[in-house]
Amino acid sequence: MVSYGDGRTAYKGLVSGKMKNKTNILIILSIITGLVGLYLILPSRFLSNNIYEIAVVGMSGERKEDGQSMLRGIRMHIDHVNAMGGIYGKPIQLREYDDRGDPKLARQVASNIVENKKVRLVLGHFFSSTSFAAGQIYKKYGLPAITASATDPMVTQNNPWFFRVIPTNTTQGQFIAAYIHGALKKNRASIVYDIDNYGASLSRSFEHSASELGIHLVKKWRINSTKNIDSQVKKIVEQIRAIEDTGIIFLATHSIEAVKLISAINFPGSGYEIFGPDSLSTVSFMKEFLRFPQERVHPGYFSDNVYATSPFMINISPNPDAFQFRNTFRKKFGHKPSWIASSYYDAAQVAVSALKFSQMSGNNFRKDRMEIRKYFEKIDNPENAVKGITGDIYFDKFGNITRSFSVGIFQKQQYCPSFVQYQTIKETPDQDYPIDDIVNGNLALVNNQLMKKGRVIYAGIDINKISHLNLYDSCFEADFYLWFRSEGDFDDQNIVFMNATHPIALEKPIYEYHQNNFKTKTYHVKGIFKATLNFRMYPFDHQQLQIKFRHKDKTRDQVIYIPDISGMKHTGIKKSTDSNQLSQMKGWEVYKTDIYQRCLTRSSSFGNPSLFDQPRQISYSLISMDIDIQRDSMDIAFRTFAPLTVITLLIVLAACIPSNRFSIKTFILLSSLLSTMYYHSKLLSTLQSIKISFAESMVYVVYVLICTGVILAIIRYISYKKGFEKLLKGVFLVEFVAFPIVFFIFVYCFHYDIIGSNEQSIINNENMAIGEQVEKEDILYWTFMIQNNQYSDGDIIGTIKHNSYDAHTQFQILKGNDDKAFAIDKKGQISILHIQQVGQQELSCRELIVSSSNKNGKSLRSVVNVCLDNDQDVLQKQRPRPLKRQIKVLEINPGKSPQK
Repeated sequence: MVSYGDGRTAYKGLVSGKMKNKTNILIILSIITGLVGLYLILPSRFLSNNIYEIAVVGMSGERKEDGQSMLRGIRMHIDHVNAMGGIYGKPIQLREYDDRGDPKLARQVASNIVENKKVRLVLGHFFSSTSFAAGQIYKKYGLPAITASATDPMVTQNNPWFFRVIPTNTTQGQFIAAYIHGALKKNRASIVYDIDNYGASLSRSFEHSASELGIHLVKKWRINSTKNIDSQVKKIVEQIRAIEDTGIIFLATHSIEAVKLISAINFPGSGYEIFGPDSLSTVSFMKEFLRFPQERVHPGYFSDNVYATSPFMINISPNPDAFQFRNTFRKKFGHKPSWIASSYYDAAQVAVSALKFSQMSGNNFRKDRMEIRKYFEKIDNPENAVKGITGDIYFDKFGNITRSFSVGIFQKQQYCPSFVQYQTIKETPDQDYPIDDIVNGNLALVNNQLMKKGRVIYAGIDINKISHLNLYDSCFEADFYLWFRSEGDFDDQNIVFMNATHPIALEKPIYEYHQNNFKTKTYHVKGIFKATLNFRMYPFDHQQLQIKFRHKDKTRDQVIYIPDISGMKHTGIKKSTDSNQLSQMKGWEVYKTDIYQRCLTRSSSFGNPSLFDQPRQISYSLISMDIDIQRDSMDIAFRTFAPLTVITLLIVLAACIPSNRFSIKTFILLSSLLSTMYYHSKLLSTLQSIKISFAESMVYVVYVLICTGVILAIIRYISYKKGFEKLLKGVFLVEFVAFPIVFFIFVYCFHYDIIGSNEQSIINNENMAIGEQVEKEDILYWTFMIQNNQYSDGDIIGTIKHNSYDAHTQFQILKGNDDKAFAIDKKGQISILHIQQVGQQELSCRELIVSSSNKNGKSLRSVVNVCLDNDQDVLQKQRPRPLKRQIKVLEINPGKSPQK
């Protein structure tokens, strides 16, 4: 190393530079380490102070399947709420406990829960015995709880802190007695009951109602489930066999005891009729039967023809949200939800609604718990009800709800709706019901509520072929077999195909089958049906074809149609060989089929002045067969995008031409422009009714590329003439960078902003919780009057506004948009996606429920009535009457001129 002057100085400078670099690196690493540490520490602290905690008490043990159903229903809703941003930006955390179905352990669990100051309410417990035991702790320390499975009246009686979202055993016992009397026409019965709270309360209620209805009680046995059950069951079975006519046997027991009894007396040829409560319609009941080899070899060997009640049967629910919930649940867990999962999903909805709208401060846990209880007490009428998938949820003064039960019967290990169902009816001022209707079973009086007997008709559709899809007239031809399976005679031919282009009359049945009092009739149907087609993703579009029918005269309280899925061969297919056999449409194949029942509701006063302000709701049960089709090859996609691909390559080629060949470059670009314009005109003639499609968005991308190419070509030519070499190199570089950037930006904008914005709010809102009808002046009412000839697909019909809306406000259509006919964007503008579908709806008005929330957590709920202008009277009858809530006037889109 040089030891003098300049060398020494250079050496020191080199060493000094290296030291500075090392110091800088150490400083940067220290900052990064600190930031990582803060990242790992702060979120947990932040979440601990900014979350809502709910305690969930499930169970393991013999009935762990039911405990799993309970947890899945709760988690499904809470996960959805958290995925949507939580409550005012704060997530909900579930703290799970297990009481193993033991009342003593339930008390210990409850004691641990009440000591946790972060917990604001409890979901559970499962059994009546555990709920009652834990309820005493919650009552003492002031913690609200909701059960969706414990039915003993004592759980909520004298306990203002406990609530339930299913009916009590008082209602259930009365209902079962009324069903045996009115639907099954039995006048003799025997009872086997468990001496615990659940069985004893059921037995008392049933026995009292049976006596009033004239049902003779033959014998009554009791079981103590805490002792040797097998010896007790053996003794009871011996006595049952010794009685010549026991009548129908009512098992007021839990599922485990019921299985032991049923397997001992109910087998082919035994002749006993058995009826059970909601404990028999659980997952654990049927799983317990699978221990028997007879049931595994011959499904239904012991369980066939056993009746059981259920607080909720998704198969016959008129609520479209229940259908969406079933599909989402089945997709996530691989099986359809039980009534336990459905009821606890609703319990979670009520809990979320309480956390969102109660007057909690977050500083005092005792006060917050009290505010939640006060909120539950305010949900005391239909106006303030939480809209659950099982129905409207509101509590009486004891914290209970009153609702009808459903009845199912086991067939080959499947729990199916019985052929007779009772539905709660609303009495009207002009309608009297004769006492004879109660005597003969047409009406049932249960817990001071009238219930009307209706029939269940199983309907099935087997598609033979789908053909002649007309894209311009939006219709298709269908050939299929239609059958009806009923108990007794039924007017099956008097039906209306709601989307048929011409009336279709059912001719003579091609097949009839009779067994005892059960009848099946099959018809061969051919017809042309209307379709609502959506070409926004053309040529990658999927279409859904529908076949819908209902009874012409009989309303839903008289007839409920149920899809007879077990007899249908094509339901649920996905790209199978069978799907190709169904489709005889050139260029299309059937991707998936599904069938479900829905409820069509109309409103009318029938000219009665007393009903002008409160028109009567008339509902019809309908069956809809959905046939999802897709293009069977990429041929049309190739023919659609091949010209655009060639044009794009020409544009790139033009960019490679030297700057001094300006005329050649200009010729190529202008030729590309003319070719694109010609292609665009052909595309528009093909898709006349579509405002903008995916294919058309690609055309606009090509337009932008051409314009960009022309501008850059001019700049390059001028730079070449002027001798600006640096600018020339820069433009050349920009030319090859700009094209890909422009391409991807426009693909994103057109696909996600124009197309995605119209669909995203709908896709993301399946099974969104409804339950904000609380007096906080956060509900707005809007009215949109439209006419078919004024709008086309994609047009905006109006805007909803409020002074709390800002640039960060998020809008979501929560309800009333199952067919995806409407969409709302981030500006609050509501547009029509399918004007033809709106024009064909049977109701003059459609009600949309729209939710909005801004960055400050302010949440509003809007009730939007979209009405066809041809029937303004119906609007006045259907419009809800606001109860101390804000009413806003619609701002009509200035581009259209519908009436207000």
